[in-house]
Amino acid sequence: MSKALHDVGWVLVDVSGLRVAWPPAVRVFPSAVEALGGWPAARLVVFGADARLAETLCALRVPATVPLAPDQSTARLLLHRRPPTVARRLDLANELSSPRRARLLVTTACQDWRLDSVCDDAVIVASELVENAVVHARTRCRLAIRLDDRGLTIAVRDRGPFTVLHPRPGHGLFMVAEVSRAWDVSPTEEGRSVWALLPIAG
Repeated sequence: MSKALHDVGWVLVDVSGLRVAWPPAVRVFPSAVEALGGWPAARLVVFGADARLAETLCALRVPATVPLAPDQSTARLLLHRRPPTVARRLDLANELSSPRRARLLVTTACQDWRLDSVCDDAVIVASELVENAVVHARTRCRLAIRLDDRGLTIAVRDRGPFTVLHPRPGHGLFMVAEVSRAWDVSPTEEGRSVWALLPIAG
């Protein structure tokens, strides 16, 4: 599936005969799309699920990012519609070039998702959060961006120690706080995650 997405850019998956022993396994569908750059570069639609599988998919919110269609003809139509939730991620090394790569990813995503009104703020947030990881925490990190009905969430996971962050005027996190509807830092198994939510107009 991942190879086909990489080579072709879109895939229809007939799951009519699929039986899932471990429900979280269905997360492979959105994970594959996100890992290959997300919509519209990677488009995946599943179809033909029986009632039990459909219930599992919906319980794990898979249709939010990977549409679920009743049949193949409907699935083909859904390939051309942006799902309710789209996401991308990028693993970044502990290098000074990482903030620039983060800016490029966010700029491209905003263009693909038609988010012109928030693009500049999103680029600032991503750049500052990645710079905080590679310059101050001195660790590699993962940048994840997600658009859903709440807005655009930009999150950076790094291996730095979990501490409460206090944005001060003139510092990067102060700008993040200024342009975001909400932001916070949360502990993770390997370090911390700093995230910001940007509102989307209209």
